[in-house]
Amino acid sequence: MKVSAPIIFKCNATPNTGFGHFSRCLNIAKAIEQLAPQQSIQFCGDYLPFAQQMLDQHEIKYLTSIDGIAKPFHMVFDDYQLTSQAVTLLSSKAQTLIAIDDFNALDLSRCDLVVNFRVGFDDEKYQAKSTCLGAKFFPFKQALKSLRERNIESPINDINHITIFIGGQDKENCGQTLLSALDRVLENKTIHLVSPLATQANRLNSTKNTLVVKPLTANIEDYYQVTDFFISGGGLSKYEVSFCAIPNACISQNQGQADDSQIFSNQALTLDLGLVDDFMLNQTQCVKGLVDRIMSPQAAKLIEASQRVFDTNSCEALANEILLRCYE
Repeated sequence: MKVSAPIIFKCNATPNTGFGHFSRCLNIAKAIEQLAPQQSIQFCGDYLPFAQQMLDQHEIKYLTSIDGIAKPFHMVFDDYQLTSQAVTLLSSKAQTLIAIDDFNALDLSRCDLVVNFRVGFDDEKYQAKSTCLGAKFFPFKQALKSLRERNIESPINDINHITIFIGGQDKENCGQTLLSALDRVLENKTIHLVSPLATQANRLNSTKNTLVVKPLTANIEDYYQVTDFFISGGGLSKYEVSFCAIPNACISQNQGQADDSQIFSNQALTLDLGLVDDFMLNQTQCVKGLVDRIMSPQAAKLIEASQRVFDTNSCEALANEILLRCYE
């Protein structure tokens, strides 16, 4: 493909937004780079040091405002803080405007392409010029392919290593609460808590289990590699572990995630533990029910669902669709 104007990814990675939007944009950017190595890619937004380090690692330039961007440029935005009026303004500035959307709550009629990769949203109706809908466009990290293949070939049945990652905005400290609750009812397990507050791995005291708090990592697949059961906050990690056929559960952080998690549960892709507020109020009952389900994983059912719902070429397919719009 020919070299086009820069593609700017507008997203944030802050304590309020978490890292999911940023991570999926970075996955798409890397897939575009594979298809079109000479294509200029930049990021624009508010980024915590962890996200800045990831962009530096990938040698991707990042800006804090679109005001300093020279025209022409194409834009892919993944930002819930935008209003419909802001989207209209972006459409007047960008040569091509592409939205990554989950909830269909904004006026996106001026967008050249809307991407909604949520499971079960293949037939969602948008007023945009074109759409890429459903899990066949899920932008996973390419390093997850081999892990998916491994788990499909050798299903996870024995649950000895459990990982908790509620996300970058665990305002209720649900992860720590869940870690303590699991420690009370399980024995002889290794339980990892991934926390954005940790700077290095730290082992906690326990007479029953091995408890370890781990920091965020740019190579999240390293944590997926060594877990037998994953508990997520209902965002991007839920998609990634389901794609990798890792037995999992989720505690959703908002109603949108909760609706999505219910769809996942109906598809046999996750165990839905409901909203975080409900969990915090009924944690003992929730954890006891979760432990019963952890100890009786249905690996075969999960693998069948993962193979049916996800496609190992979905990220490349999405990157190609974005490039086609930018090169029109």
